Amino acid sequence: MDKLTPELKAKQLDRHTLAWWDDRWVEVQQGYRGATHGINRCWAAHEDVMRVVRELTERLAEEASARAETEAAVGKLQEEVVKLNASLDKCREAYAALKKEK
Repeated sequence: MDKLTPELKAKQLDRHTLAWWDDRWVEVQQGYRGATHGINRCWAAHEDVMRVVRELTERLAEEASARAETEAAVGKLQEEVVKLNASLDKCREAYAALKKEK
């Protein structure tokens, strides 16, 4: 039960001082456990955040693709509108010409 090494015996440390140092060592160990627990929680939170970032990045890519498809469809519809307007202009011209002939 005597934890005194020859070096410590030579320095004349009493049992009370050694008990005090043992208590400090226990506190250091508890602090280390607390710090490692905090670090591990930070790592876990970091992994969760990075998972969400990856998911959002994938969703953003999907949304960008869907938006490009929608914009292409809108472009086709606008082209159809231009064609219909041209056709309506021709119909108006023909109607005006028929009206003049009467």
